[in-house]
Amino acid sequence: MRQIRAKFRHMTDEMNNPQTAMKSIGLRGFKDITEHFNRSESPSGKWKPLKSRKGKPLMDTGRLRMAFSFRYMKRAVELIKDVKYAIYHNKSKSNQGIAPNIPKREFMWISEPVKKTMTKILLSSIMRSYK
Repeated sequence: MRQIRAKFRHMTDEMNNPQTAMKSIGLRGFKDITEHFNRSESPSGKWKPLKSRKGKPLMDTGRLRMAFSFRYMKRAVELIKDVKYAIYHNKSKSNQGIAPNIPKREFMWISEPVKKTMTKILLSSIMRSYK
């Protein structure tokens, strides 16, 4: 009976502290978003080209690209964009009339292969708790 209690205690401790898995999941998501940004791609394909200047869209100053980060907590991961205007590009929302014709250039998304990898990381963490 002591062995069974010890096993359940170990499982509970492991499942109550999944920070290693959350950190790994956050890193994978961060890398995936950064790669999409660098390749100028959305889930539906390449971003629309620029009309006003040469170069890649959203990479004029580099401020938006450098504003990505993530943080992991005990049971969650949060991918962060620290620039207020990011949503206008990502979702093509009007900036209250300031920039009404911004085309949608979605970059805050996770690809299917990375979603699968994230799931494997989480399942592996759960399985380790049963050992």
